[in-house]
Amino acid sequence: MKALKIVGIALGVLVLLAVGGLAYVVYKARHLEDSHDLQAQVDEVARRAVEEGGIPALAVVVEKDGQRYFQTYGTAEPLPGRDAVYEIGSVTKLFTALTAQSLVHAGTLTWDDHVADLLPPEHRPSQDDGTTLAHLASHTSGLPRLSPTFLQSIVDTCDPYASLTRDTVFAHYARQEGKSAPGGDAEYSNWGMGLLGHLLELASDTGYEDLVRQHLLRPLAMHSTFIAERPGEDPPAYVEGHDEEGRPTCPWEFGALQGAGAFHSTITDMARFLHAAIDASPVPGIDWEASFRKRAAYAGNAMGVCLGWHLDTFTGLLFGMPRILWHNGGTGGFSSYLGLSPERRIGVVVLANKGGAHAVVDKLGVDILMRANHISFAREGDR
Repeated sequence: MKALKIVGIALGVLVLLAVGGLAYVVYKARHLEDSHDLQAQVDEVARRAVEEGGIPALAVVVEKDGQRYFQTYGTAEPLPGRDAVYEIGSVTKLFTALTAQSLVHAGTLTWDDHVADLLPPEHRPSQDDGTTLAHLASHTSGLPRLSPTFLQSIVDTCDPYASLTRDTVFAHYARQEGKSAPGGDAEYSNWGMGLLGHLLELASDTGYEDLVRQHLLRPLAMHSTFIAERPGEDPPAYVEGHDEEGRPTCPWEFGALQGAGAFHSTITDMARFLHAAIDASPVPGIDWEASFRKRAAYAGNAMGVCLGWHLDTFTGLLFGMPRILWHNGGTGGFSSYLGLSPERRIGVVVLANKGGAHAVVDKLGVDILMRANHISFAREGDR
């Protein structure tokens, strides 16, 4: 009994130390003095991330009050430039949701349209459970991350989605594999966002990539953001991807799940997207603030979900920001992070050519946001 009491006291002390340590970290983070050296601080934490994650090339852009700082870090020689092309993975989902919003604004679709009504007749489920486009765009459709049958049928683990067809995506939805009722807690779904991309195609009789280009990329002058290379144009300067072990690996094609993660982009183009989201830049059919509105929450944590975006009010409040809107991405050879606080007019994009580096890349993104919230860029004469 005495031993149990001692253990209980020891655990209590450890909890108090942990809480006290967290409180100290939060206090320090919320009371950073403005040292006017944000560029140098970004350089420091980015180089640390490269070393920690063994990342060959890592591109960063940070924006604060309309000013931007670009830099590339890593062990690759030479390092890629600002127009080098990375796979951005699931950051693509933001493009899909915003394109859907634009089509809703145009009257082509409504958020309340039922998925079952939009599918080809031969692929409609036997019963319509009420799943809507809004459910797909906010990860509340009840669809799992991926179809269980698809996971069992992967042939090429290096490029797992390459052989996936649109009919297969539709057929899996018709069978309602692994699906729960819509409208509950958010459940992150690659399958759902990929399906949304196809429904946009069907409703507009236009290919997914062309839709995104028309409604989002062209208005933002994101001319180096694409899925497939276009004939007659100069070949893109691709960055070579690396797997978790640091070995060169194959690119991901995404097959019929393009809407979930197929886009490539550059740090220059992603800076344009970041600025538009921070500044609520006018884009026909796009309502940035409406896209930031919380639609649901993930079970068991404080993370909210919006139209495509994740909403983190907990981390934001800890570090003095009302909210952080963010998304990350990962393919076999790349990891990415985009985060912003519109109220503080700050944001960051991180692109890395190493798969499985999500923890390092996400941590770096949040660290830079926290610093940008309190620290300004060096004055011109101080650089």
